[in-house]
Amino acid sequence: MFRRTIHELSPGTHFSTYSGYATPDNAERYGVDWRHVGDEQGCDHAGCGYGRPVEAIAATVDALKGIPLVCGALLTPYERDILTPVTALTKGWLLRTVLDSTGGVLVYDRTELDGRSWLAMGETTRLVAKYEPVFLHGKHVFLPNLPPAQVEALQHEGTTLVCFMNPSSKVMSFKAPLPSEWGGGEEFYSGRKVSAGATVEVALEAGEAEVMVLRR
Repeated sequence: MFRRTIHELSPGTHFSTYSGYATPDNAERYGVDWRHVGDEQGCDHAGCGYGRPVEAIAATVDALKGIPLVCGALLTPYERDILTPVTALTKGWLLRTVLDSTGGVLVYDRTELDGRSWLAMGETTRLVAKYEPVFLHGKHVFLPNLPPAQVEALQHEGTTLVCFMNPSSKVMSFKAPLPSEWGGGEEFYSGRKVSAGATVEVALEAGEAEVMVLRR
């Protein structure tokens, strides 16, 4: 009813709804069952909680039946009376959240953002902006024997983005054989060339990310 009324009164306006992920607890605690929202196509965008409960995120995407899902990145602490330094956003954290989402990322909240967070946001969004069709329509592919939380590929119309992400506070290293049929290309952030079928070695500092842009 809200969505229909808003569209009638203000054509082009998007109606968003926010709650937790699609779990039995969320439906009981907050009265929001995303399956019903998906069946009714009851909003234009859906926003959900924070953290990375993989099964709950997948269940939410399925329940929404095509409604774009905006996943959350929570900056802590966010209480004004706590003086502990804020944990800044990072490229690794943001890119992981972008890949989990189907409609963008919600950061809570803006007053906690400092220069480090804005830089990470800028570095991540310039990647998404340049390859927006891949992020919107790409097929998710996981590489054998590599952790899916840290290494994930997106494929769309001959372009493959192989994303290496380190959302942790420690250095991480990866050795990944790339299928030759994905073609060659370059690393998005460093510009280093990548040959078709190469086995790449990637070392990421805490919070960093690198993306192999391959074309065939």
